Amino acid sequence: MTECTQCGNRVTDQQEFCSKCGRKLGAIEPKQKAGFKWKYVFFAFIALWILTLFNKREPTSASTPDVSSVASTVSPPLVHHTTNQDLTLNFTWSKEGFDNIMQANFTVKNDGPDAVKDIEITCVHTAPSGTVIDKNTRTIYEIVKAKAKRSFPKFNMGFINSQVKSSYCQIVGFKLID
Repeated sequence: MTECTQCGNRVTDQQEFCSKCGRKLGAIEPKQKAGFKWKYVFFAFIALWILTLFNKREPTSASTPDVSSVASTVSPPLVHHTTNQDLTLNFTWSKEGFDNIMQANFTVKNDGPDAVKDIEITCVHTAPSGTVIDKNTRTIYEIVKAKAKRSFPKFNMGFINSQVKSSYCQIVGFKLID
């Protein structure tokens, strides 16, 4: 007499199938595959989410360095204003991701007689030493009506150097809507 490997039922040596579960007796057990451990993916996701929660930072101050001659960096104001014809740009920014993504909160004020669209913004980034080390240009494909103001929160300006300490952004182009 032997035991069925599936259910443990005692069977005779002459039986080909288990009378309780129907399993073929004497069959070689296939090796069980090591399944994908979804629990590890879940725990990794939770850990990254927790790190993101604790990694939230206050917006980094926007500065207005004179790019041609930056001798020392003074603590700049939180909001910076630049003008390009009838447009005014206010912004704050912060480092996101693993301190290598610039996220900006832009507010564009249009004091002109025409609506504008496709607002191109360039941000120049400096190191703690005042050296310009990086720059990004992105276009906001939205419309700002004449004599109006519009905000663009959490705008992704893309990758920046991890050593960036201050940033200066300005409107470098736009299209008029007649």
